[in-house]
Amino acid sequence: MAKQAVRTAVAARLAANFTLAPILVLNIDEQTPTDGSPWVRIEFPVSQNVMAALSNYNRETGSFRIVVATEIMSGVDKSETWCESIAAIFNRQNFGGVSCYAPTIREGIDDGSYFIASVIVPYRYEYYS
Repeated sequence: MAKQAVRTAVAARLAANFTLAPILVLNIDEQTPTDGSPWVRIEFPVSQNVMAALSNYNRETGSFRIVVATEIMSGVDKSETWCESIAAIFNRQNFGGVSCYAPTIREGIDDGSYFIASVIVPYRYEYYS
């Protein structure tokens, strides 16, 4: 699981720069909007922490995923535009001690309720313990 500092910094950056849809929070906002409106959610599926050689700092590397859910039959353009916008927010950016690399946009699928696409952002976070 990603460090709290990473989760907080990523969530704050997304909230400050993306206002087109609500950002659902894992384990808090478990229900999607009842009116079927679009939403996004940040997930941290993978991270690894290692101690840097010959130093007293640690490095966390991993990837976070931003799930983009748009309405079914709204066309691919909306989903694509939102994903590209989110990718630009994080592309090679440094904030709150988090260094992001080039994002990947994963093609969307129809899950029966929404058209789901995602932006995957690899990152690095260095910290002292």
